[in-house]
Amino acid sequence: MRYTKIAIAAINATVVYMPVSSLVVLVLSMVYTILYNIEMRVYLWVILIFIAVLCVVLYNAANNHHYEVIEQQIEDLLPRVEYEQAIQRKKVIEEQPHIRIIDALMDKYRCTRNPEILLKIGDFYRKGMYSVMKSDNARAIQYYEIAAKSKNKQVAEIAQGKYIEAAIDAIPEEDDIGEVLDEIPADVLYAALIDDVPVVIDEVPQQETLIFLNDMQNVHDHYMNKITASNVKKLKEMNHQLSPDIKDALLHKLVEDDELDIEDKAAIKLVLNSFDSQNQQFGINEIESLQLVNAYIDNSNNKKDMAHNLFLQLKDCAENGTTVCTTGKISRVLSVVGDTEEFETPRNIYYIKQELEQLAGKVRDDVLSKLSEEEVKKYNESSPDSEPTVEEMKKVYQQRVQEEYYDKLHIEPNIVKPHVNANMLMF
Repeated sequence: MRYTKIAIAAINATVVYMPVSSLVVLVLSMVYTILYNIEMRVYLWVILIFIAVLCVVLYNAANNHHYEVIEQQIEDLLPRVEYEQAIQRKKVIEEQPHIRIIDALMDKYRCTRNPEILLKIGDFYRKGMYSVMKSDNARAIQYYEIAAKSKNKQVAEIAQGKYIEAAIDAIPEEDDIGEVLDEIPADVLYAALIDDVPVVIDEVPQQETLIFLNDMQNVHDHYMNKITASNVKKLKEMNHQLSPDIKDALLHKLVEDDELDIEDKAAIKLVLNSFDSQNQQFGINEIESLQLVNAYIDNSNNKKDMAHNLFLQLKDCAENGTTVCTTGKISRVLSVVGDTEEFETPRNIYYIKQELEQLAGKVRDDVLSKLSEEEVKKYNESSPDSEPTVEEMKKVYQQRVQEEYYDKLHIEPNIVKPHVNANMLMF
């Protein structure tokens, strides 16, 4: 019995360890051959190179097949995406969202007499609703003018800036497509003229949620456009090599993006197909915006995430079944670099206003930090002797605004001045 167990153990060891030992012997023999047999060494290197090349070929073939499969899936989905967008466009036309939005704002003003609503009405007329309603600068200016006379100083200041902006910055003709609204309801303007004092009402009628709000990025904002134009200039100065076949280059990246589903990829390709070299804004056309941003991505250390962000922005270019206007397209594409340290982040009037307030506070603190305790005390007590300190704060503040907003971003001074003057009153 004991010898039987020993025999079985020997057999098991042989079965288990023979492959390993055989492999060790094979490796040792190959090493010996390579070291001491020059002729065999050449053959082995040829075989190894052949195997490496074969692996590369097979890997590329598999990748190409995968790429072609996804590309074909995207192509097959395009008709369905186009049909769904056509249904959306038809729904927008039938439901006339621009009429519903303006009626809701009018009703809210009738209930509250809140002059802030006049600003919103003016904004809606000024920007219009691409593909549905044309902008109406003259009508917007009427509302801004009335709001500028409001007893609410904050509303009046904002209205003055918007009035100037509307007077100097009209919506580009290529971005202004849709129908023209009827005359302004006279009763609303009359009510605004005779009663611009906000009335507090406990219960305001709740309006139905309006889902058709075009241009959610506020791309026709004067401030945002100035920053976008500044970013375009910086991109051009980088002199990156631009891809001549930009749509093909981006399509290849789109196929490889594993965070997007196939339906999103089809919708994004449909948007890509709408980009052309005819429509221009910020000194570049739609194709050039893609080329500049793609070149920046290719030279960045975060290619994958930035490319994915670009595709999300392209996806956002489709609203209510319609591709947004040229300004909307280029602004969204350029917003990809706006998130980096090298470029300015596009922001609208309300963010700019907050920045100006914060800058005023910083200037005040900087000036006070250089004064003696006695001088700071006089300033805090609003002593007549502190007037030179106040004048110094105003001087420094205006210089900073000049450098950071007028010179750097080329923002129209007349639009910013009401906010600057209001902030200087804090000194």
